Amino acid sequence: MLLEKNRSNHTKPWLSDDIVQMMELIDEGRTIPEMANVLGRSQEAVRTKANDLDLLPKRARRKAVSCA
Repeated sequence: MLLEKNRSNHTKPWLSDDIVQMMELIDEGRTIPEMANVLGRSQEAVRTKANDLDLLPKRARRKAVSCA
């Protein structure tokens, strides 16, 4: 069972254990807010780190719609 951390990790560097835990949460299908809560980090920190490590699925690009 994963324990929720408080946001005391605000300025601390990401440890390999944190990254492994984030990868497990992604594999479980957890949302960014859920991961942030569990990891004790902001949603933006989790999103940025996951994107930096290319862990999140790519979002489909929207097609441009012409207004004629």
